Amino acid sequence: MPPSLASASTRRTTSGACSAFSRSTCPSTRCSVLTSRVPSKAATLLKLCGAQEGVRLLRESDNAVTAIGQFCADHGIDCHFRRDGWLWTAGNAVQVGAWSETLEQLDKLGIDAFDQLDADEVARRTGSETHFAAVFERGIATVQPALLARGLRRVVAERGVKIYEQTKMTRLARESTPRVRTNRGTVTATRVILALNAWELLLKAKWLATNRNRLSSLYVREGKGSRRPRYKRTRSGSPFT
Repeated sequence: MPPSLASASTRRTTSGACSAFSRSTCPSTRCSVLTSRVPSKAATLLKLCGAQEGVRLLRESDNAVTAIGQFCADHGIDCHFRRDGWLWTAGNAVQVGAWSETLEQLDKLGIDAFDQLDADEVARRTGSETHFAAVFERGIATVQPALLARGLRRVVAERGVKIYEQTKMTRLARESTPRVRTNRGTVTATRVILALNAWELLLKAKWLATNRNRLSSLYVREGKGSRRPRYKRTRSGSPFT
């Protein structure tokens, strides 16, 4: 029997858009998504994993972007793959230098991933004069997600893989052997990858509706046992969700 690939999703339509992060500028006006690397999260990654494992993951994230481009080239998938880089920008004076810790950590490890840009250079590259400064990450690429998904579907189908579509996930059983329940049956697997991406906003909307639209229900708490909850905050002071 040929292998099968079970895909559980909330909708069939695949769409994408430029990065929605307020601090980033997508290098293209095309409908695209970023094939993200890890360097922008290096400070957190190194704290969690340590220097040796952190460096390995940083280098593998760069290799992963390269591998996506090579796979598309090898299999004739025209998904507009372009490795044009990504801008991490400061939209106000407070955000200037928000990347300093990350750059310092990478510099100590001998990893050169970013170029620092002043406001004039950012304006030249983006056509916008609203940014105060930025760093440019060279290794980021963009792809058209629907074309990539269709290309991947073609390749695996040519290899005899069965693909089950229009299977809405209704529940995930987090057990030693994970089971994904769908509207058409149950899928058992050794590992389950939750690829939410843009659908995270719909999940948050549902969570808010369940919790009477209380924004605090989305916030990430710090510490335990306190009667008055403390919330983890970003550098600009906004609560993490």
